Amino acid sequence: MKEKDFEVETSDGLKKTFVLSKFPATEGRRIMTQYPISALISNTKIGSYDDQERLMLDLMSYVKVRLEDGREIPLKTKDLINNHCDDWEMLMKIEREMIVYNFSFFQNGKGLDFMQSLLALVVQSVTETLMGLSDKSSHSAEQL
Repeated sequence: MKEKDFEVETSDGLKKTFVLSKFPATEGRRIMTQYPISALISNTKIGSYDDQERLMLDLMSYVKVRLEDGREIPLKTKDLINNHCDDWEMLMKIEREMIVYNFSFFQNGKGLDFMQSLLALVVQSVTETLMGLSDKSSHSAEQL
């Protein structure tokens, strides 16, 4: 599996090295199709944070931390992530770098076009769903 080192500055000003791995094809597809949507839904209170957290844990399972003695530990659990990421900002930097590393269309600012297209699809889908529910509600009210 292809890997690359990613250095992050800790809250103490030290450098910590993480090893980022490429996703297998099917896992990459699953994460990519759910990650932006889960973030949008979670942030609009329609969905649950649990879905977004599960995807973060899936993504982070492809990250290892390199210890001073050279050993590498995969960050496969919430406890390992919390032990090796100083704070939420460090975690977000690693997540962002994993997205950029694994999905080439996020490199060089290309991701904005993709995200705008994805957002348009989400808005269209939500609008169609709400319109369908509104029509059903109106039809039910007319029968009363």
